[in-house]
Amino acid sequence: MGAVRELADGRVLVSDIGEAKLFATDFSRQALTPVGGPGQGPNEYRAIAALIPLPNDSTLLADPRGGRWLLLHGADIVAVVPPDSPPLRSGARNPFGADGSGHVLATSAVRRLEEGAGTTVTNAADSLWILLIGRSTGSIDTLGKARTRPSRIVVTGRDRAQSVSVIVNPLSVGEQVVLFPDGWVAVARLDPYRVNWVSNDGRQIRGDPLPEARVRVDERVKRWVLEERARQTGQPSARPEGVPDDDWPATIPPFLSNALLPAPDGTLWIVRAATKPNVATLYDVVDRRGRVVYRVSLAQSERVVGFGDGAVYSVASDEDGIQRLRRHALPR
Repeated sequence: MGAVRELADGRVLVSDIGEAKLFATDFSRQALTPVGGPGQGPNEYRAIAALIPLPNDSTLLADPRGGRWLLLHGADIVAVVPPDSPPLRSGARNPFGADGSGHVLATSAVRRLEEGAGTTVTNAADSLWILLIGRSTGSIDTLGKARTRPSRIVVTGRDRAQSVSVIVNPLSVGEQVVLFPDGWVAVARLDPYRVNWVSNDGRQIRGDPLPEARVRVDERVKRWVLEERARQTGQPSARPEGVPDDDWPATIPPFLSNALLPAPDGTLWIVRAATKPNVATLYDVVDRRGRVVYRVSLAQSERVVGFGDGAVYSVASDEDGIQRLRRHALPR
């Protein structure tokens, strides 16, 4: 289960990113209704990313594999935004939120090319642009830079590509961004761990460093991380010596990929990276001054997937892999 979006009538849109499925859930009737289906047609999608709230009970569903957006009103798909539309041409294929003034947030990475004997390696650059893009015009405002997630794309072959592989270390992470409905932008920074904000009138607010545990990535941590990734993916576990030493960070980062959740009260929820096996899932809740106002702890197998009117939605997984959607009162 990937994300939820609470609707005005009390139903909840629920996405299954792994299987590319979307459902409307009615808690009162205990009913689950499919919304659209796989494909490239008007009511279809090839992949599902975020469920981004829009005004008037509408939702933006990004289909990055199809290179387009679907727009929903309630639980109905009512429009398709094609790949040649202004915002997607400007780079907003998979946006990080939308506001009520007609913008989405995106990032644009710069890559550099290095050639070796028979191998071309493309390394992610040290930074990426944070872009505020108009949904109707494709206009671009640059809000600043953030550090991108380290990766290596290896293309083998001299005259033509024979194979392409993307190498991403399980503990590699970049700085992350999200746009709130009121136009505020949060940027979760690394080294030091902190949250910076850009207000809806353009003011830059720099947060103070936040508490983090500096756990050294040694052979024990490497084995645990690779075994945990294998458990989550169902794939055989890699051996630490099979992963280049240069790809591992010196310490476990404060958060990993897809760590940010914008809450309706204007706070930012950040799921912290675990620093050892079998620990609770911990969230830092950060206000718009960049301060942690409280922390939320869930079971190791449970994680937050979205918010509603005074509610927090989480997904809990049992030992058989069955997932259950839960609704809690939003902490105050």
